[in-house]
Amino acid sequence: MPDPGRTGLRPSGRQAGIFTACLALFFVAPVFAGVEPAAGEPSRPCEKAIVLFLGGLSLADWQAAETPHFRALAERGAVGLMNVRTAGSFSPENAYATFNAGERALGSPEAGTVLQTGETYETGTAGEVFLRRTGIAPPSGALLVMDWPRLLKNNAALPMVLGLGTFGETMAQGGVRVAVLGNAKTPAGPGREIALAAMNSAGIIPRGEVGPGLSRANPLRPWGMETDYRRLHTALLRLLAEADCILVELGDSSRVEKYREYLLPGLRQAYRLQALAAADSFLGALLATIDLERTVLFIVTPYPSRDAVDQGDTLTPVLAAGPGFQRGLLYSPSTRQPGIIAFPDLAATLFAAFEIKPPSGFPGRPLSWAPADFPLQTLAEKNHRVVQVNNARGPVLKGFVFIQIALFLLVLLFILHPRFRSPRFFSLLQVLLAGITSIPLGLLVLPWFGTPGVPGITLYLLAVALGAGWAGTGRIFRRQGRRAAVPAFLGLVTSLAILGDIFRGSPLMSGSLLGFSPVGGARYYGIGNEYLGVLLGGSVTGITFLWDQAGGRSAVARRPWIMPVITGLLFILWLYAVAAPWHGANLGGAIALAVAYLVTGFSFSGRPFSARQRLLLVLGGVAALLFLLGVTDLLRAPGVQSHMGRLVVLLRAEGPAAAVPVIWRKLKMNLTLIEYTVWSRIFLTFLIVLAVLFLRPGRKTAGLDRRFPALAKGVRGALAGSITALAVNDSGIVAAATGLLFPVVILTMIILEDYACGQDHA
Repeated sequence: MPDPGRTGLRPSGRQAGIFTACLALFFVAPVFAGVEPAAGEPSRPCEKAIVLFLGGLSLADWQAAETPHFRALAERGAVGLMNVRTAGSFSPENAYATFNAGERALGSPEAGTVLQTGETYETGTAGEVFLRRTGIAPPSGALLVMDWPRLLKNNAALPMVLGLGTFGETMAQGGVRVAVLGNAKTPAGPGREIALAAMNSAGIIPRGEVGPGLSRANPLRPWGMETDYRRLHTALLRLLAEADCILVELGDSSRVEKYREYLLPGLRQAYRLQALAAADSFLGALLATIDLERTVLFIVTPYPSRDAVDQGDTLTPVLAAGPGFQRGLLYSPSTRQPGIIAFPDLAATLFAAFEIKPPSGFPGRPLSWAPADFPLQTLAEKNHRVVQVNNARGPVLKGFVFIQIALFLLVLLFILHPRFRSPRFFSLLQVLLAGITSIPLGLLVLPWFGTPGVPGITLYLLAVALGAGWAGTGRIFRRQGRRAAVPAFLGLVTSLAILGDIFRGSPLMSGSLLGFSPVGGARYYGIGNEYLGVLLGGSVTGITFLWDQAGGRSAVARRPWIMPVITGLLFILWLYAVAAPWHGANLGGAIALAVAYLVTGFSFSGRPFSARQRLLLVLGGVAALLFLLGVTDLLRAPGVQSHMGRLVVLLRAEGPAAAVPVIWRKLKMNLTLIEYTVWSRIFLTFLIVLAVLFLRPGRKTAGLDRRFPALAKGVRGALAGSITALAVNDSGIVAAATGLLFPVVILTMIILEDYACGQDHA
């Protein structure tokens, strides 16, 4: 077979035209792309905004309680589930600090100690103590976050772009008067964490009422107290005359959560339902006194109960009504999933409601709504699926990784110890290696069959793996060098399936255990790093192995341009699908794929490029891709821009220095994952296996360039792409690990066959 890297494969004019046309897709696709779900208009400007916070609840609690006013409001407003991840645990202080900062933040042990300037504190007044602690003289009558220095210290090490005080400062600069109201007071503390949601960059809230007079004694409720809703309603009406946006802590459900350790589980649930019923009565009184044509109203659970967390149910319910919201599901361009929103979207919507431009780098997007016939039922079904997938994800993926590690330890035994080189052991390894490469495809299509729980998923994956492994023992694969065809074929099929799923809006990946999760909140659409790595390794090795197998066929020999054109088209389609902001929207993945495909492509060129020339060509190609993506995304409407477009906007507004916190945040996340994730174990295992395959005496990999010239080039491209993914992605260790699965398995199967046959092709 002729070497595809040396003869007859230089591009013709026809090929160049095809490649140029495909590249043009990057520019013309924004005109035709319609991947955004149908949604109503974003929230319209309003006169007033009220946000009611009920902490420590779940969607199931909302549905179980007797809440006629909630349900009636849900019929005229939009409902959704919100990711409320913080930089720490799910707690009031962390939640409200995160809302204010617009990014994951931390509270402090005494964050609920919020006092008016003249209140007695320590040896003087709160104003005097605040001045002593911060050097800032607070205005008279303001509310002061007394633990402000410790809050700043707790968040100093976080890779934050904007920081604490973002919401309060932005609203003040826009001329919007913000106030806080209510508390979750207990004998253990004042419970005024709600003030963290509205504080400015100095830890000060200009107006509000959070004193003990808003609660009353009730010996039959947690801590022997409850919110005095009559007084709370009176105070709210008073604040409406002097404030534009009011953040209200309803208090009772938060007290239940703070009292949880003293309660039997059944009683905890009963108290939650009582708290919701009391809040519903307050809502009825509030709706009778405000005009939803001019007032936007949110009902928000800022953090879940620990009972819900223990069940994996961490997305919390949100209800929005008023200008810009109709019956349906909340929709955010941040997630592109109707019914799923991100925490910063809430603040972004309030900015939009008062026509305030958010600060550069603020991650939230204004909310709108997507029509739905039965929104609460639809939301409950969506949440059930998310919880099922999230609960199964950890055990199944950890098992997948540890099985790979165990399998490759057996491979090393086979290679390093001749006594293990029996025909039966060889056959077993071939079956297991072929089977393990079927798992990504099996997990991708699993959402078609539902999520049956860990035992059911385990049986399903065993059947898939054994079926693929058994297929690899068929007569057609018994010829020398053919056994690796099964993982190569699976890599190509899986890559094509990922391509199709991306073009359909990623419905399979969004529900796959190996896909992205709205619970984690790292990604809500496009392609995640797990399947990015699968695509990277599977596409390159799959197509190059096919090239080797098809090279000797007469039809291909007569038309030597067929395989280059097919390969080039597929590479462009895969890169386009991952890179396009309206499809995969994975910038780091696009860079990694570009490196893998360029390294592979230059190997096929037949020209004697030096290492320096290859590096410069690859860097030039990546730079061109980044420029293309940045310009394309920047030309789109701001509301639908991906991270790339928003980064370009940030750099234009703030200069290159604005990219430093973003890069630092991604780097820190990657370093954290390398230390703790199981994917780093399998990545290290793959590196050890590759080292043994290439350095073991006998060097059985030395003949690969002669026997599988195209595959050898593809493996080099996959290695380069995986290393790039590790370097440029914020969770690059995941993409690097999954990116090596197909190359390592294919190489291993070829080498094992050589050992089993007693051949040395060095």
